[in-house]
Amino acid sequence: MGISGLLPALHGATTAIHVSELTGSVVGVDGASWLFRGGYICAHELCTGRPTRRFADYVLDAAQTLVDAGLTPVVVFDGAVVPVKAELEAVRCASRASQVAEGLAQLAGGNKCGYRKLMAGFPVSCEMAAAAKQVLDAAGIACMFAPYEADAQLAALFHAGVISAVVTDDSDMLAYGVDRVLVKFNKDSGRAHMIRLAHLARSTSLDLVGFDGDMFLHMCILAGCDYGPSLRGTGLKRAHALVKHAPTLATLLNVLAATDTVPRSYLTAFLAARLTFRHQTVFDPASHEARPLFPLDLASIPPLPHDAPPLPADLHAALSPAPSPPGTCIQPR
Repeated sequence: MGISGLLPALHGATTAIHVSELTGSVVGVDGASWLFRGGYICAHELCTGRPTRRFADYVLDAAQTLVDAGLTPVVVFDGAVVPVKAELEAVRCASRASQVAEGLAQLAGGNKCGYRKLMAGFPVSCEMAAAAKQVLDAAGIACMFAPYEADAQLAALFHAGVISAVVTDDSDMLAYGVDRVLVKFNKDSGRAHMIRLAHLARSTSLDLVGFDGDMFLHMCILAGCDYGPSLRGTGLKRAHALVKHAPTLATLLNVLAATDTVPRSYLTAFLAARLTFRHQTVFDPASHEARPLFPLDLASIPPLPHDAPPLPADLHAALSPAPSPPGTCIQPR
């Protein structure tokens, strides 16, 4: 879902473009975002088990728009659910299932508003991702499954210089340090909004002058992300103020620990989210072997207060060699 409130706050760093302005570039694509878009047009079929490939056709059409504009897309699909997100995914799956049940009941009663419930509730399944990958493979368009989150794999491709931008529907790629992020991509017009990390200082609602990658990431986690619970009463502006006051990880944890309204469990959750953003398992673009996104130096992790819960044991699985080989998908989204 992205970082709470981030995209509107970066208006000054955002430019409306046509993708042809990136002609000659290799760009990554968050496959789940296109599967969701494609699923909207065939939600009834997906929720009733009727065969359909319309979602895969959407993904291929969107990729073809990039190809026709002179870009080379690399589509990445999610793999296993990362441990820090498992609880949230379970809640989302239950919510979607409820929406589908309500929608089908409404349709059975003759209420066409049920279609909206189905559009809000259909899951993006492993089978959908596999079907889309099959269509892309047949068209000669590069695609792959990530060990865990597609976002982390896309970040690995960017930081290795394989891709120069990412097309997505949320703001997580900015927290991963990707400099060019294309949102609101329209496959019919080829237009999108491009956000540049290099232009953060142009933000009109946040003073981000002097913010480095770590400070920006810490602000995003505090403001609310998918990798941990939100800190009560903290939106983007308070998160910004906290990070500006405490620019390093150690000082920020100390400030949070000294704040009576911050639960000790949040300190652990914050550190787990940071580790997941920075060191989640990806496939190395050169060797294709599993490795952390960035090398993990355990000695550099500041200690948590003695009364804070320990880091969850299953977190280490996502920071170690991947449990699933390339080309697999573990959980529906």
